[in-house]
Amino acid sequence: MPYLYQDSKPRPPAQPGSARTTHSSGKGYEELKQECLHKGILFEDSDFPACNSSLFFSENPPIPFIWKRPGDIVKDPKFILGGATRTDICQGDLGDCWLLAAIASLTLNEKMLARVVPLDQNFGPGYAGIFHFQFWQHNEWLDVVIDDRLPTFKDRLVFLHSAELNEFWSALLEKAYAKLNGSYEALKGGSTIEAMEDFTGGIGETYDVKAAPDNFYEILEKALKRCSMVGCSIDTSSAAESEARTPFGLIKGHAYSVTGIDE
Repeated sequence: MPYLYQDSKPRPPAQPGSARTTHSSGKGYEELKQECLHKGILFEDSDFPACNSSLFFSENPPIPFIWKRPGDIVKDPKFILGGATRTDICQGDLGDCWLLAAIASLTLNEKMLARVVPLDQNFGPGYAGIFHFQFWQHNEWLDVVIDDRLPTFKDRLVFLHSAELNEFWSALLEKAYAKLNGSYEALKGGSTIEAMEDFTGGIGETYDVKAAPDNFYEILEKALKRCSMVGCSIDTSSAAESEARTPFGLIKGHAYSVTGIDE
């Protein structure tokens, strides 16, 4: 079971908002939002349109997805409801547990979460159908704007969603990360440590437990005390082993976030 541990200190610039604009229009989140409010329209992102090419690059959708805004799915949508927690992260029909484990770890550190997920966003006054998230890529923070049209089937979110049906920050974060990577399908299979680095700008380290150093426990203890993001997974030797359940209830090939250690 290799553990992935990550230096979680965000690199400068440290304040949310001080990141490079990435939209093809050259306009930032605030400017795009104010334009929509002035025109009385909801934002539609031409860089990541609500169509099949944003979903898959190698196949057609297996079911007829319908893109809907949160307000068309529930009566009273909220960005964050009762704080951002691990229970806000439920996997949908996409093999991106590696990303979900990193997001779960992200919720354990308020400062780090606010860096990636600017918290001054909502569906109340000033709502214009536009949201933004920030990721560390190639030595700089990038500000990724999206519209809030999400893929649904039978009025339910198809991919990442919250246990609370009217909470949408995690689904919107997944969409922004899918945009950053080109499509939702691009998130199938991946490394938790990669997402951790994109959320922090830190440098990740990987340990194989069977060949771990003698002071492995102390390394993990120090990492968690300094608010590093820690995750783990169980390697599989064949495709048949994937998703197999161990006697302890853990799933092989699945990614987990580590929230604490004890000896």
